[in-house]
Amino acid sequence: MATRLGATCALTIAVGLACAALGTFAVDLDPLDPLVQPAAPSAGASGAFLMAATRAGDRLVAVGEAGVIVYSDDHGRSWNQAKVPVSVSITGVQFATPTRGWAVGHSGVVLASTDGGQSWTLQLDGNRIASLPESGGEVAADAPPANPGDPLLDVYFSDAQHGHAVGAFGLMLRTDDGGKTWVRCNGALPNPEGRHLYAIRPSGDALYVVGESGSIFVSRDAGASFARVDSPYEGSFFGLASPRPGELLVFGLRGNAFHSADGGVHWSRVQAGTGASWTGATVFGSAGVLMVSQSGEVALSQDGGRSFRLLERRLPPLSAVALTPDGRALAAGVLGASAIDLPALTEQGKGS
Repeated sequence: MATRLGATCALTIAVGLACAALGTFAVDLDPLDPLVQPAAPSAGASGAFLMAATRAGDRLVAVGEAGVIVYSDDHGRSWNQAKVPVSVSITGVQFATPTRGWAVGHSGVVLASTDGGQSWTLQLDGNRIASLPESGGEVAADAPPANPGDPLLDVYFSDAQHGHAVGAFGLMLRTDDGGKTWVRCNGALPNPEGRHLYAIRPSGDALYVVGESGSIFVSRDAGASFARVDSPYEGSFFGLASPRPGELLVFGLRGNAFHSADGGVHWSRVQAGTGASWTGATVFGSAGVLMVSQSGEVALSQDGGRSFRLLERRLPPLSAVALTPDGRALAAGVLGASAIDLPALTEQGKGS
């Protein structure tokens, strides 16, 4: 079973968090500090430590430390800072439509936007999560209890009403009304050890969750229940991508990445040329995948994630990657957001 103190460093590696951000992960959360202090305006916000990035239509949105959320309407050439009501670190972001999006972070924060990421409202925090009823099934008696300081690490909405958020110690949340109400559904997964859940993404009609100690789970009923998938690796997976329905790429610790062409029944190891942890990936075109590492490496696949080649350009440590509407890559990490030219991507079409 994961322990809170022992897992702090693991979570830091998983999402590329700075040591300075660990204060928001403390067990004794100060409710008067980052949950009520808005993110401070800064002319250099786009250079902050950014942990996740996505598209909101043709707009780019990136999130990171101290509540910083930035957006760009010119493919990453310039950035504006969003209005955010908290200053905890934001670790995940996703948009169901060009205007409706959600972001999650430390202290159990769930934020929502209805204007494409320009402004955000607080829907949920760890204090309220701790009091939510469990509705996803039976939870093991010795599973870690909900704690107001536990971070959420990723979020996925299938449409503007139905979404899930996942996080530390097996925490899973679900909403069916666009976040007006949430329920805790840890018991929907066979995860009695309370292993950390790092990422949630779809592949075709299925929904997958990956996490600590090689955990892979799949739902085929829109997230109502999950089954365990036999894992090819005992180390942590920090993310997943699906180039095509039923096709999976899972990646994580120490450069480990695996590809499945049949929804996780069979796996093959992907040799991507690094021993650094893979932290983010995005798909593009019909068979393209771009993956980034904690050491700043960028790897390109043109066969659906079966094989990769490292690009010559190496960046500072990276946490996430997204494709810009004009066919470049937005890399996010310890030195903020930067759009980089990748001519190989243009040949396969612009990213989505």
